[in-house]
Amino acid sequence: MSDRYRLKDGRILNRTCEVNIVEHCNLRCRSCTHLSPVLPKHFVDPGALSSDLTTLARSYHVNVLKILGGEPLMHPNLLDVIMAARESQVAEKMEIWTNGLLLPRMERRVWEAVDSVRISLYPGRSLKQHQLDRCIDLAHRNNVPIRYKRYQAFQESYSEQGTDDPSLVKRIYATCNEAHRWRCHTVANGWFFKCPQSYLIPRGMSLGPEATYRNGIKIDDSPEFRDRLLSYLTSPEPLPACRNCLGSAGRWFEHQQVRRDEFRPAQCRPTEDLVHPRLVGTTRLALARVESLLPRTVVNTAEHVMRSSGPLIGLLRKVQAFNSSRFRG
Repeated sequence: MSDRYRLKDGRILNRTCEVNIVEHCNLRCRSCTHLSPVLPKHFVDPGALSSDLTTLARSYHVNVLKILGGEPLMHPNLLDVIMAARESQVAEKMEIWTNGLLLPRMERRVWEAVDSVRISLYPGRSLKQHQLDRCIDLAHRNNVPIRYKRYQAFQESYSEQGTDDPSLVKRIYATCNEAHRWRCHTVANGWFFKCPQSYLIPRGMSLGPEATYRNGIKIDDSPEFRDRLLSYLTSPEPLPACRNCLGSAGRWFEHQQVRRDEFRPAQCRPTEDLVHPRLVGTTRLALARVESLLPRTVVNTAEHVMRSSGPLIGLLRKVQAFNSSRFRG
């Protein structure tokens, strides 16, 4: 596997890291990859977060810290959380990810404290157009870039029963965008996780702290921490939670809102029933292998180009969407 992590000034660099400042939500999406519909109310303490991120910042740095949940705008001390994260200097920028329902009421001081906002819009439970327009206007008045995306279909994210097939677990892990392409690192309760699912799936399944923290690495200020963190990030071995996680290989289905007591029963099937065979098949594994062998500079350049605009990029995105639709079939 090629090097995906660059070291600078003694710190590991990555594009993004996530903090789930609340774990519950004001929606009950069956597709929730963070299992928010079944998690209890939980608010991150700004002081504890400041301590964790300040310690982590000695060994690790990102361009953007994503503040999400659950629904992050439900945190009663949102501004304090943002300022604590910013003062840690673990990231260059702060970005809120929200379903937007509470965004029209977000106080101006929060708009002034963040660098960007991302909104996820879901069928039947999202901002009306005039509310969305108001949010866009608020963002523009505060010079905050704002982006929104409408979602219709989602992938199955995890299995309550999991699988006892180690080969399938390895294929799911090898093709996982969260772990390898997007590198969605997560900080929670003084621990660092390779992805949010490795922290949240054991919690949503009520497996207990031991099962949760076997997937991560404890943040500390020892001289050896950076090297242990780098070893953890570059390990080719699946995490224990990968037995129940579907990574990027779940079958597609239409968006639904469900009752709290309906969420876990919908996932009470083995991994083999919920995974899409093509997404862990020979072709997808080969693509993942090629991607892993590309030099980091090539991957970073390609990802930067895909985030820019222009006619050629529009065409490339259409090709990418067509390829994704073929895997969904």
